Amino acid sequence: MPFQPIQAEEIPKHHPVRAYLCHFEEQKTISGVLSGQKFDPLQVGALLPWLLILDAVPRCNPPVYRYRFAGPKCCEMFGIDYTGKLLGDDLPVEAAERRRQEFHEVVEGRVPIFARTNIPLPGKEHKQVYRGVFPLAKHDSDYADQLHVVIAPVEEGR
Repeated sequence: MPFQPIQAEEIPKHHPVRAYLCHFEEQKTISGVLSGQKFDPLQVGALLPWLLILDAVPRCNPPVYRYRFAGPKCCEMFGIDYTGKLLGDDLPVEAAERRRQEFHEVVEGRVPIFARTNIPLPGKEHKQVYRGVFPLAKHDSDYADQLHVVIAPVEEGR
């Protein structure tokens, strides 16, 4: 299945992406982002295995993102730990560009976006996944300088 943007309602209620959306909706600021000052990973402890956290590298134009955290289920699914790597490392060029575009939309619009797609790593069994990208402001502002990406197989949480 190629990359397919979807609405959140298309994701089953108990899927990790939808569960994170519930947390996001409860915790987002008036400007539509999660607050890094108030983010408590223990509130989403069961979802951490499916979470990727990316920081915007300061003063980069166009934006560059570095993986701060890669949950163990993501590492297992991808066959690689992205922690410390830049977005685009170990990804096909087309997939990296699509993610940069998605991230730009999330940062500019301050709203999460959702997709259904296959894992794009060559040599791996293609697995269909749901993915949600959520904006977070690390400092007390409305500028999203961190992204939380929740990605899990479509059958997860059924």
